[in-house]
Amino acid sequence: MINKPAATGLAILFFLFVGLYLGYQQGETDGREANQKIRLRPTANLEDLLGTQAELIEILTGNDPLERGQRLAEKLQQLGPESLQEVLDAYDAIFFELGDFEFEMLATWWARFDPQAAFDFTRTYWEANNYSVPQAVLRQWASMDPQAAMEAAILSGNTEVPDPFLFSVITGWDESGHPGLYEFVYKLGPGAPRQRALMHLAQRQIRRNGIEATIAWAEGLPSEGTYNAALKLNAFRRVAAAAVMVDPEAATEFARKHFHSPYGVSVPSWVGRRWSFSEPEATMEWLSTLPEGTNRDKGVADAYLAWLRRDHDAAMDWASQQDPDADWFQPALSTYARQLSLSDRPRALELAAYVDHPDYRLITIGRILRTWLREDPLAARSWMKNSTLTIEERARVLNQTVAPNSSEASVQLESP
Repeated sequence: MINKPAATGLAILFFLFVGLYLGYQQGETDGREANQKIRLRPTANLEDLLGTQAELIEILTGNDPLERGQRLAEKLQQLGPESLQEVLDAYDAIFFELGDFEFEMLATWWARFDPQAAFDFTRTYWEANNYSVPQAVLRQWASMDPQAAMEAAILSGNTEVPDPFLFSVITGWDESGHPGLYEFVYKLGPGAPRQRALMHLAQRQIRRNGIEATIAWAEGLPSEGTYNAALKLNAFRRVAAAAVMVDPEAATEFARKHFHSPYGVSVPSWVGRRWSFSEPEATMEWLSTLPEGTNRDKGVADAYLAWLRRDHDAAMDWASQQDPDADWFQPALSTYARQLSLSDRPRALELAAYVDHPDYRLITIGRILRTWLREDPLAARSWMKNSTLTIEERARVLNQTVAPNSSEASVQLESP
């Protein structure tokens, strides 16, 4: 038998839980009503609405966005084209922010039966006039009729397809499995849109199929003829750049494997520039191990410049510790010397003398000297007079023509 104090305690607990439950329910009601006042336009009268429109308004004024999204998706999947006006009326009764996810869901549903009208709506209805909403239309449209979707995307731009629209069409096309996607990308022409489209495709393939399968795809592309060879080269570059963000070891091995092939041209550069954003010193270390040649040189120069632009102090500190005589470091040395000239011109010109290629060495010295001449012509010409540069080399670094008489040229080049 329960004694009296225990019974009293149980009763208190019971009524406490009941109170909490009723308070929670009232809070839910109050919160829903408050949210309706915020989200519902004053012109909408819920009491006069029935059927689909009333159901959608009730969903769209819900408190929890995740629950709202789930219920909205379930409801839209039950509706067909005949419900379009009721759906639009419900949306028109709600306050939305520009590009809210509810519009992406509306756009995807609408595009399944009338993509052109859905796309036009995104350009005329203010809250839907945001990249994310027409992207949703184009992605769904491309899964059904990729050519028509691309034509609509092209007409939306003044000179070229905006990247978000292009990527949406490519994504929808790729998801649908319709043939002709890669042929379409190749026909975009040699400009930036095709390059970015190839990168988007490479990134999608790596995420979906993995690096090994994506590399195999690139290696299996046709190479007969100038046109196919150029496209395969571009595919190699984009696959390598996309792969290094996921698996640097696989990407660098791919670049090394094709280092001497026609399709490996500039691949180390693409790998180096991307990898330098996360592991710049490891990037430069890897580049130093590649065989000598223009392919390595471009990779070193481009990767170092990318690092310098992102983290100037770290890149300069690293370069100051390198051997200026090292063959592999030569392509980065010129960039480092020019940057150093902003704070220490004598040391920068001393380093420029280590640049191995004579023409490139003179270009580096010239860029430093011409800036110095504008700021302090006496000091710059004094350095030049005491340097080991010949009269012809001094003329070249200053972009001047050597006079027929060498003594006259000397006076011309050395006078302040």
